[in-house]
Amino acid sequence: MERRGPAARERPDGTLLDCADLADPGYTLDGYLAAYDPAVWGRVDPSRYGIATTCGAGVLVEGNSFENLTDPTHVGEGSSPTGNLVERSNLYVNSGAPQTAGSVAAIPYAYTLDAASTVKATVTAGAGTGKISG
Repeated sequence: MERRGPAARERPDGTLLDCADLADPGYTLDGYLAAYDPAVWGRVDPSRYGIATTCGAGVLVEGNSFENLTDPTHVGEGSSPTGNLVERSNLYVNSGAPQTAGSVAAIPYAYTLDAASTVKATVTAGAGTGKISG
């Protein structure tokens, strides 16, 4: 079952997140994973869009590979206010043009990107049953 909109996002204690909780730079990776975990909220048809931002959230979309998406990045969803989205160094294969808006806060830590051209092979090589060992 696909859930969308503010009611689909809750804090760990069960109270609902609102636009202020999602505002840049307040939205963390842990918060994102908790709010959008497919095991909890279901999956969206991947042919629709890849990444969306709403409620003033700041999203940096960097070093990704998008394939066969009409709308790889989407600014705004449903009746929610729009968010900010900056995209760079992405690969778009048989996909529409990315939507962008505004700016986002600087990432507060150092990181190294894989080349977007290697992302699909890296993910598919490590995804699936029996691929992760600990």
